[in-house]
Amino acid sequence: MNMVAKVDFSKRELIRKGWGKVKEHAHLLIKILLAFIGLSIVSSIINVAFEEVMAVALLASIVVTIVQTVFEIGLIKIGLDIIENKKPNFKDLYSNYTLFLPFFLTSIILGIIIIVGFILLIIPGIYLAVRYQFTSFVIVDKKLSYWTAIKKAGELTKGRWMQIFLFDLALIGLNLLGLLALGIGLLLTIPTSFFASVYLYRRLASSN
Repeated sequence: MNMVAKVDFSKRELIRKGWGKVKEHAHLLIKILLAFIGLSIVSSIINVAFEEVMAVALLASIVVTIVQTVFEIGLIKIGLDIIENKKPNFKDLYSNYTLFLPFFLTSIILGIIIIVGFILLIIPGIYLAVRYQFTSFVIVDKKLSYWTAIKKAGELTKGRWMQIFLFDLALIGLNLLGLLALGIGLLLTIPTSFFASVYLYRRLASSN
């Protein structure tokens, strides 16, 4: 019987490294934040302006969803480049649009699977959410199809579920502290959590 070895990592170490990258690339992260805020503002304006024109509102919603998904892909690409000490570029936020379809399909499929898990019982939903949480990273990093990426993500966490679950709990605690700081702290804790997750993904990927 093959046993999967635990990945050697410290939650505190990963969070510390994540915070280091936030400080190092604060200027770029502010640009990215402004891009997401700008997209949200544009979406709100369009929804209000065309509230009674359903066709336009629906079209605008589709466009915003596409752009937001492309931005999410770009953010992961930037995160991966940063922890590999490559020079990140703001244009990566929108230049990886070719991954839109597998990324979007994966989000829908996993969303349905996890929701079903929560409907059946809460624990299966939590299990599935943790087990496949790195699927989006796999798609951007390896450029795999949606189903292959899901299977690969499952392999990364196989036998390490509890380790990763405790890591996720630590990040939840960190962001709760950010929320308690009048919510402003989230501007620091969320990107720190993101980079800590990227570091963990890279460590898991290198062990497989």
